[in-house]
Amino acid sequence: MNLNESYVLEEPVKGLLFVGDTHFSTVTPRSRIDEYPKTALKKMREVHKICKEQGFSIVVLLGDIFNKPSQPISYVNSILDLLAYFKKDGIEVYSIIGNHDVLYNRLDFMDKSSLGNLFYSGLLKPFGRIYFKTESGHSFGVAGFHYGEMVKPAEEVLEGVNIPICVAHLFYNMSSYSDDYLSDKQVKELGYKFYALGHDHITFNPVKVDNSYVIRPGSLMRGTSHRYNLSREVVVQGLKFDQGDKPVKFKSFEIPTANAEDVFTSDVYNRKVSSSDLLIEISAQAEELLEKMDGDKSGRTIYDVLDESDIDEDVKSRIELYLQQFGIFRRKSS
Repeated sequence: MNLNESYVLEEPVKGLLFVGDTHFSTVTPRSRIDEYPKTALKKMREVHKICKEQGFSIVVLLGDIFNKPSQPISYVNSILDLLAYFKKDGIEVYSIIGNHDVLYNRLDFMDKSSLGNLFYSGLLKPFGRIYFKTESGHSFGVAGFHYGEMVKPAEEVLEGVNIPICVAHLFYNMSSYSDDYLSDKQVKELGYKFYALGHDHITFNPVKVDNSYVIRPGSLMRGTSHRYNLSREVVVQGLKFDQGDKPVKFKSFEIPTANAEDVFTSDVYNRKVSSSDLLIEISAQAEELLEKMDGDKSGRTIYDVLDESDIDEDVKSRIELYLQQFGIFRRKSS
């Protein structure tokens, strides 16, 4: 199978809808009390509803379609039925590959995975490039990069387009937490107008970096009991074309979800404060903490204080991740 197929769409496109990590699985996480496999399928039916109501004819999945590479064939068939539902209504669904989708992070093992079954069906399309135009004549190119592939500059992979878009399964600006990330420097230098990223399960509003935008809808499923999953909205995010005086407008759509109390086990709420809870607590104190650092004449940084703290290393790494999400990074050693 060709995982980097190029598609040239003949009909004008009105918009792209990006769906974050779906993590389809027949195993319900310990922290949940609902029927997780059915809930995941229900969420995708809501995505279909949004496509119909808002005029999206293209859906792009941002990787981690499955929670584990191999799933029971009966569940895979249920997903195929769902994808056929999209196809019947003229909605094409494309996907890149995430780290959960393939064994050993090796793309050459894709034919041994459940995602490979979906690709072989033709109802879900792996892609390297998608080219299309809008009714007003703007030309777009979408470059997809599977997990483990290096993101290449727009000028190298997309030719003759006005608006280049990058789709990848990567964190954004989280260098000390993981190697799987795009930095601000890369966002500026790679030359795409929009970057749609999976991998991060938290939902973010678009971030503007010079003349580019980074889009991160977050995971479609709340698969863990981290504090942010107990309170966040689940959304899909898209780009609509030819809207008024702008060729592109950002849109966000909420996916209906059950109350966290009806989804997660009671011990999630009764347990002791976890490292995830600490992220919420430190957010309320971040401004005060930074003010203290500004007044510190010794030259210490917030990371110096963090490193000196007598707390668990896992908690430290989570705090560092949180700080980076607000653009607070370690100074690079000279």
